[in-house]
Amino acid sequence: MNASSSPLDAFAIVLVRVQNSGNVGSVARAMHNMGLTRLALVDPQCDPRADEARWMARDGWFLIERAETFPGLDEALRDFHFAVATTARQGKRRVASSTPRDLAPSLIERAAASEKIALLFGPEDRGLSAEHVSRCQEILTIPTSDEFLSLNLAQAVLIVAYELFTAVATCPAPLTPRGCKRAGLELQESMFQDLQSVLLEIGYLDRHNPEHIMLDLRRLLGRADLTEREVRILRGVARQIRWAAGIEPKPGE
Repeated sequence: MNASSSPLDAFAIVLVRVQNSGNVGSVARAMHNMGLTRLALVDPQCDPRADEARWMARDGWFLIERAETFPGLDEALRDFHFAVATTARQGKRRVASSTPRDLAPSLIERAAASEKIALLFGPEDRGLSAEHVSRCQEILTIPTSDEFLSLNLAQAVLIVAYELFTAVATCPAPLTPRGCKRAGLELQESMFQDLQSVLLEIGYLDRHNPEHIMLDLRRLLGRADLTEREVRILRGVARQIRWAAGIEPKPGE
């Protein structure tokens, strides 16, 4: 990240299957308030550039004009190094690891080290699915009253963006980039597909519910901050397991 840019430039708000044009506009306005500059839309279920969106966005309309639209989440995450799922839903497969305030400083550190970070928000009626959450390395929940957990989409974006904005403002010293190149999410996803395939083939994963273990592996390896070299090593391990199990010829033959 060059000296003239802000760590906030590394973040993108990713709206998955957003349903209401006005909410897109309100999200853009909240982003503009807090210095976030990249908006991505995954399979939107409304017209994100409708008049209602323009009216709600006010001076943040330019963010919608240049927003990127993707047919699916894998395409949207292709250029990122780290992804955070925001959810109010709890359960044994959705343990919230952090609040926005707790997580913001480490995300700013990643941004200052030239990592690109996606912040995922789900559709208004049901939030992110388990499949969407599985593509993320962190799960974030905004604390609310037990009597009413649901937040408006733009409210949720504003709270997360505010904590990031504050974390930048209170950073005590410039942060230095890491020495090794962090593996992007597209490369990591290829690794996870290799691992899932070979673990199914050797009978380690349940064919009817492979995600039961794969979600834990995704989170474990996601926290490891794998470099591109480390991902290549793990993909090589998967190939070697296939050879040792007699599934395919020895690599190089």
